[in-house]
Parts: sequence; structure tokens; C-alpha cells
Amino acid sequence: MLPLVVTDGKPDRKAWECALLLKLKDDLRSGNLSVKHGKRFGRFEDYFLPGERWEPLRQPFFRRSGCPPTPGMSPVT
Repeated sequence: MLPLVVTDGKPDRKAWECALLLKLKDDLRSGNLSVKHGKRFGRFEDYFLPGERWEPLRQPFFRRSGCPPTPGMSPVT
């Protein structure tokens, strides 16, 4: 990559910026980078509610969905 961004021993700013943007785009797409508060390619952990926020929502969620709150149990009615 260095020969593409260095001309006559000096960095070519436009070439360097282009190379950087291409690398960032590739890393964002592959999931190696994420943008804080971004809508795509976020961290897996960011998709979960903290326990203190989930508890008040838990029973109404399972009641509406008809799914059992714990595996092997009957649905909440």
C-alpha cells in the first residue's frame, strides 16, 4: 500500500485519504469497526437491554408473544 500513497518520498495526501476511506469502509462492512450510535454494524452487546430495564418489560412481553418465559414452561396467560 505504501507505494500507492507515497510519491517522490512524500506522502500524497489525496491518495492517503482515499486509501484510508477504502480501508474504513471494508472494516465497517466486515464488522471489525463500529460507529457509536450507528444503525448498522453495531456491537452485538448493544442489542440487549440491561437487566433493570428488561425486568418491568419481561412479563408483558411474554404475555403478548405467547412464548414461555423460560424454556420448558407453558406460556404466560
